[in-house]
Amino acid sequence: MNKPKTATIIKSLLATFIVGGAYAGLVLLQGDTLARDAHVGALDVGGMTRAKARAAIETVIVAPAAKPFAVKVAGDEYALDPVSAGLAVDVEATLDQLDGNPWNPLFQLKKQFGDMQVEPVVTIESEKLKSALTGVSLTSDSAPVEPTVSFVNGSPRVTVGESGIVVDTAAAQKEIAEAFAQFEGPLALPTRK
Repeated sequence: MNKPKTATIIKSLLATFIVGGAYAGLVLLQGDTLARDAHVGALDVGGMTRAKARAAIETVIVAPAAKPFAVKVAGDEYALDPVSAGLAVDVEATLDQLDGNPWNPLFQLKKQFGDMQVEPVVTIESEKLKSALTGVSLTSDSAPVEPTVSFVNGSPRVTVGESGIVVDTAAAQKEIAEAFAQFEGPLALPTRK
């Protein structure tokens, strides 16, 4: 009577060993390969190793993001140097968003069949960014002009006033942080009058 139970237990253990071994083989076979449908912004890194994805991100996202970019205030453009402004893309943190526990079956399913879309992780040195925006403000801000009335040969002459423009530094910092390394063309900075 014990033989059928023993045979069942042995078959169950054997099946568990086979399934577990196959799963371990799948995990080890994939190594550090990213998900098939993985994207960083618009960059397709699907199926790449972490090293190849790092190189692609550095070429396609980091290198262009390290160049000065245009910001726009009241129709005028100004150059902002990301290095001086304390802006950078953290490649490792960006790649970490695509990683998970390789032994987790849910992660493996997502890795095989799911869409893994992440945005580049941006590091910001707030004081440097604030300083860079202050530099833009010194050039772009305009003081309000009060309206005036003057009399020329007894006739009144009205000079229309104009509201001033000031870069909203706090809102500009937030907007740059959200858009950095992902936008093309001049970034319009928020202003207040």
